[in-house]
Amino acid sequence: MIPGRSTAPDGHSTGHDNARIEVRISVVRADERDRARLLLIELVADVCDVAISQVRLDREPSGRLFARGLPVHVSLSHTRGVVAVAVAAPAVGPIGVDIETRRELPAEKLAARWFAPAEAAWVSGLAEPGRPTAFLWLWTQKEALGKALGTGLAGGSVLRQPVRVPDALVFDAPLPNHGQLLTRHAANCEFRLAAVANSAPGVTSDLTGSQANAAPFAVATRMDDVTVLSVAALGSAAVGTGVRVSYRDPA
Repeated sequence: MIPGRSTAPDGHSTGHDNARIEVRISVVRADERDRARLLLIELVADVCDVAISQVRLDREPSGRLFARGLPVHVSLSHTRGVVAVAVAAPAVGPIGVDIETRRELPAEKLAARWFAPAEAAWVSGLAEPGRPTAFLWLWTQKEALGKALGTGLAGGSVLRQPVRVPDALVFDAPLPNHGQLLTRHAANCEFRLAAVANSAPGVTSDLTGSQANAAPFAVATRMDDVTVLSVAALGSAAVGTGVRVSYRDPA
């Protein structure tokens, strides 16, 4: 066992303390899906202190990703030129990660179509230059929650689930230039999950059945010059969980 790492009953090291989620992101130039899986396998091997050949990714019937035979929760995300993967110890609970590149998009129309009216109003109430990033701020949280639940966004109920609206954040920073890439400096950071307690006024949960039983959840979002990244974990115990983000040079 590596010093400072916790060990599961089967003897596998979990690779970090039980109160942290490890996230790794990387720039990719092609095959985002394949690169995301390879990056996740690499991170699971690092966290569990096993050889890469021992890591097998599979999916539950619901579609939620898992590492077969290893005591961790996992998730991955890939978008335009960037991938993100996440690994957490069992104590944290099921997790989800989502990353999007900041870009121009019809934020008001998309928010009106997919979000609860109060969240759509929050997006449209911001200055126009900041609306695309504000939309992605909410969207990535909902995507991360859907992955943690194992349902994705199917059926639309997760899209109606209230998520965190920041108390004060400037969203109108210039969007990245075409071709601008993530930097190591922007990627390396730490933050903590928080309970969803300050969602847009008037938004109520639309989760039902097993989804409702999985709530509450905790979530955190970070924004840099290029991306918006969200991490979610199920259960009240997830509140306060640390998230450490590291950068992996492109392969």
